[in-house]
Amino acid sequence: MLVERFKVRVSETLAPEGLSESELEDQLPDFLDALIDAIRVNSWPPARVFSRNATAEHHGRQRWQVGFDLDGLTREYGLLRDCIFELVEEKGETPTIRELRILSDCVSAATADSVTQYVAYSRERQREGEARLQAIIDNAPAAIYVTDAEGRCLVANRRLESIFGLPRSAILGRTDYERLPKEVADVTRGNDRRVLVENKPLETEEVIPQSDGLHTYISLKFPLHDAEGRPNAVGGISTDITERIQAQQALREAQMRLRTVLGHIPIILWAFDTQGIVTLMEGKGVERLGLKEDTFLGRSLFEIFQGTPWVLANVRRALAGEEFVAEEERAGRWFEVHYLPHRNAYGRVEEVLGLTLDVTERKRAQDFQQRLLGIVGHDIRSPISAINLSAITLLKQEGLPAGYLRPLQRIASSADRIEKLVATLLDFTRVQFGQALPLHVERVNLGSLAEQVCDEVRGAWPQAQVELVSTGELWGEWDPGRLMQVMGNLLTNALRHGQTDAPVRVRCEGEEGGVVFEVHNEGAPIPEPVQAHLFQPFKGGERTSSLVREGLGLGLYIVREIVAAHGGRVTFESTEERGTTFIVRLPRGPVAAA
Repeated sequence: MLVERFKVRVSETLAPEGLSESELEDQLPDFLDALIDAIRVNSWPPARVFSRNATAEHHGRQRWQVGFDLDGLTREYGLLRDCIFELVEEKGETPTIRELRILSDCVSAATADSVTQYVAYSRERQREGEARLQAIIDNAPAAIYVTDAEGRCLVANRRLESIFGLPRSAILGRTDYERLPKEVADVTRGNDRRVLVENKPLETEEVIPQSDGLHTYISLKFPLHDAEGRPNAVGGISTDITERIQAQQALREAQMRLRTVLGHIPIILWAFDTQGIVTLMEGKGVERLGLKEDTFLGRSLFEIFQGTPWVLANVRRALAGEEFVAEEERAGRWFEVHYLPHRNAYGRVEEVLGLTLDVTERKRAQDFQQRLLGIVGHDIRSPISAINLSAITLLKQEGLPAGYLRPLQRIASSADRIEKLVATLLDFTRVQFGQALPLHVERVNLGSLAEQVCDEVRGAWPQAQVELVSTGELWGEWDPGRLMQVMGNLLTNALRHGQTDAPVRVRCEGEEGGVVFEVHNEGAPIPEPVQAHLFQPFKGGERTSSLVREGLGLGLYIVREIVAAHGGRVTFESTEERGTTFIVRLPRGPVAAA
């Protein structure tokens, strides 16, 4: 009955809301048992016997944990005493003075024990909380601090120590004027005073000198209040944004450089969103269209190009996620347009970026190259072939006067050389124009081709020594005319630049998956400066200053392109001791697979 009465009274007057029956009761039955025992045995003086009671100490800790304040804890024992007196009075009992003194002393001793334990436990938890808080702020990447109204530092974390290069003991209790230049401290203290005067948070940038130079911090400062609500201290969190500032500056400089470049070359950078609204349009190329940048910005491409359906078709392709390059004509000029869809983290196109190049001059040059290719391939080649054919026909006639023979032979030889030069120029122009070399593939034997080329070269170079060795499986699918062109070019180069009294060795060898064709000559090696660009156009013929350069310097360049068109590669080795060897490796075909 006493316990229930006590719980009701405590719940109504002292206890925090929401406590359960067991939390309200706590150790009360055990305490009452100890109190009854003290009265029964007539303990004297009772407080000395009852002091340091474990039940009371536990009660003090439990009341702190469930949310009682200290005043509620002390009044709780007075409320218990009142409940006891009420119950005694209701039952008509008359306790003795000694019993009343024992009761009063035991309750007072229990109150003291509970309060002592409550305060000790509270302080211990406060110290633990402060230690946890200090650990948290010490591991924060930002500087965290508190200063009083006079600017003395009350709280500091490790980051603040590293900023000033001082231990915490040298920071706490001191002002900014004791660790910063006066002009810097004037700024930081001025910001603190502003927070206290205006009594509201302030976000500002502060530049602090450190051992490695000036650092910029974004500082959030806010007022802290005393018990009466008056601002009496300033809390602060400062984050180093130096790298961000430097990155932003570098980005601005890069953007300025980019705008400078865009303002001087005929290109356009642009972007549009998923609705086709233009969000970026910069570059000198805009002027080529006779427009201004704001002509496009904020407008829909579907409106601007409503009369040019092919442009809108390209816009839709890009919005669908396709990356491609298209040529578009506008106002008499040609533009190469690169469409680059940009996707978000979920893979959806969120905008399309692009680059537009003014290729009008290139287009005109290509048209000229096309015409030149036609002229060289037909208008020049046809009369040269007619001259060559006429000379050969006359040479075959019987009874030709002796004085006509040598001139006709020179005409035929010169026409043949011109025809080969024209063919080489045609091949070069095709490659430079981005076209593939035409190949007529058939199944042929590399050894047979090499033997035929060697015979032709021996006829043109009667004094030359040409040795041919063929081994292994040499059948494959190639263009025989093109391969003979490669062989003849390499063999002629070897005879022209090699040692005259040493043989030129030609080797054909079948390998697993392909074939190898080698041409080797003795003599001085290819100079190192020449080796670096041996296969470049108009460079290959620059072998030595002492040799007469023949041809256009396109031979080795065309060799490389023919071999590449067959899916192979050509390399060389050239040393004083071992001479010079050109090695061609070819797959057996077909060319498309290669």
